[in-house]
Amino acid sequence: MEYLHPDSFALLSAWPIQNPLTNSSQSTSDFYRLNVLPMAARALHFVCLAGIATTIVERNPLTLSHTVNGLDHVFQLGNRSYLATSASPLHVVATAADAQAITAPAPATHIIVTSTVITGQYLQDTIARYLAEDYVFSGDFLETLILSSNYSSRLDDSATECVASVGSRVLMLPVSDAFQSLPKLAPSMPPPGPLLLESDGGTIKLSKVFRLYKDSYSDFVHGIYEFNGTYNVLGLADPDWGYPLVPVPSRIYSEADSRPLAGKRIGVKDIYDIKGLKTTLGSKAWTQMTSEANETAPSIQRIIDLGGTVVGKQKTSQFASAAHAWEWTDVYYPQNPRGDGYLSCSASSAGGACSIAAYDWLDFAIPWNRHSELLWDVSPWPIG
Repeated sequence: MEYLHPDSFALLSAWPIQNPLTNSSQSTSDFYRLNVLPMAARALHFVCLAGIATTIVERNPLTLSHTVNGLDHVFQLGNRSYLATSASPLHVVATAADAQAITAPAPATHIIVTSTVITGQYLQDTIARYLAEDYVFSGDFLETLILSSNYSSRLDDSATECVASVGSRVLMLPVSDAFQSLPKLAPSMPPPGPLLLESDGGTIKLSKVFRLYKDSYSDFVHGIYEFNGTYNVLGLADPDWGYPLVPVPSRIYSEADSRPLAGKRIGVKDIYDIKGLKTTLGSKAWTQMTSEANETAPSIQRIIDLGGTVVGKQKTSQFASAAHAWEWTDVYYPQNPRGDGYLSCSASSAGGACSIAAYDWLDFAIPWNRHSELLWDVSPWPIG
C-alpha cells in the first residue's frame, strides 16, 4: 500500500485478476491501482477502496426519476421512492477532474467509527442495527460504504471480509495510522445513515435522503421538507391514486442527538405558520388571498428546536371549525383507518388524529389547543 500525502484524496480501484474458482477475470480486494486526486478541502480525508466483491449481493439499481424545487433528485430503489436534497448537500469534497472511477449517483451508507481498529463484527453490528431500527434505510444503500473517524483507524482482515460479504462496491476508509498529522474531522461531517453520493467529475457531494411515503388515508395537505432555514412543498403524488407523498428522513441521522424530540417525525395542523409555506386554514378562498409565511409559529419552532422534524402539513376543516366529515366543503375529509376505513372522523384536527392512527412512520401530530377535540376525531372507536 502506498502512502498518500495528507492533502490528497486517494482512490484505490480494484485491478482485475484471474479467479481460480470461475477461471474468469473479476475485481477482488487483493490488487489495487492507485490514483491520487488533489483535494481542495481538508475537512474530510478519505481513502476509497473500490470494486470489492461486486458480484456477491444483487441489489436494486438506482433509477433517477426527476427533480423537484430545482435540483433535488427523486429516485427509485426497487419499489421504494426517495428524495435527495441535492440542492443543499450535507458535504462537498472537491477533487481533480479525473474522477471517472467513482460511479455516481449512488446510494451510500455513512458509518462513523468510534474505535481505532474497524472489525468485521463492528460493521456487521452497525449494519444490522440500521436495518432493524430504521424504515428509510435498506440494503440497497450498502452499494457505497463510507467510513469516517476522529481516530487514525485501520481496517482489519475481518472488516474487509465483511465488506465482501455485503457486496459493497465502494468502501470509503478513514485516515490510517500513517496520517496522524491530519486535522480532526470538521463539524460539517455528514450524519450517519443513508446518503446519496453524486459526482460531476470535479466534486463529490453527499446529500440527505428521505423516503417518500404514500398518504393513502388523505390526511395531509402536502409533504414538506426543510431547505436552508425555510421549507419546501414536495408537491408529488402517488401516480395511481393521487395521494400526496410525504418525505420522511432516516432516524439514524439523529442517533447522536440528545435533544428530546431528535429523530421524531411530526405532522402539523394547517393553522400554524411554517416559514416558506402558505397556511391554508382548510379554505381555498383564504389560500388564494394569503402569502407564504415569513416566520415559523413560535410553538412549532420550539418543537423544531427540540429536535423534531416536521414532515407535512395536515388537513383541517374550513377555518378549523368543528365539522363532521360530511360538512367539509373545500377539501376532502381525512380518512379514519378504524373499521377498515369506513368509520368517519369529525372536528378540525381530524387530519392529525387519523394520521397517527394510520401511519407507523409518523410519531406526533400537532392539533389545536382544545383537549377534547382529538377525542372526537376518531372516537368512539379505540385508538389501540
